[in-house]
Amino acid sequence: MDALLLSALKTLFDNTSDIMFIKDTALRYVAVSPSFIQVMNVRDAGAVIGCTDADIFPNDPEIARRYMDDDRMILSTGCDKIGYVEPLPGEGGAGRFCSTSKYVIHDETGRAIGLYGTSRDITL
Repeated sequence: MDALLLSALKTLFDNTSDIMFIKDTALRYVAVSPSFIQVMNVRDAGAVIGCTDADIFPNDPEIARRYMDDDRMILSTGCDKIGYVEPLPGEGGAGRFCSTSKYVIHDETGRAIGLYGTSRDITL
C-alpha cells in the first residue's frame, strides 16, 4: 500500500472522534482508534488487539454474538453493511446506540482479508 495512504489512515485513526476498527477474517481486532479505546474503557489498544468481541464483552455475550454474527455475514457475502443502528455498551449499564458501517477489505486478488468498521455514538 502506498506510504502516503498508510500515513493518512494512521492520522485519521489517531484523530477521529468516531469509533474505528479493523478486524481480520478470524474477527480479531488488528487496529482500533483512540475513541474505540475510550468507549470500551480499556487501558490501551494492546488490551484489545488480537481479541474478538467475545473476549472484549465476556459479561455481555448477546452484544458479542450480535457483532460477530454481523461480521461473519459481511465477510461471507462480501457485502458492506452501511449506516445501521446497533447497541453500544454504556457506562454503568446505561443503554447507548451508534450508527455503524462495516466494509469488507480485499487483497489485490479480490479475496476478503478483513473488515473495516466505523461507528458514531448517536445516543441522545
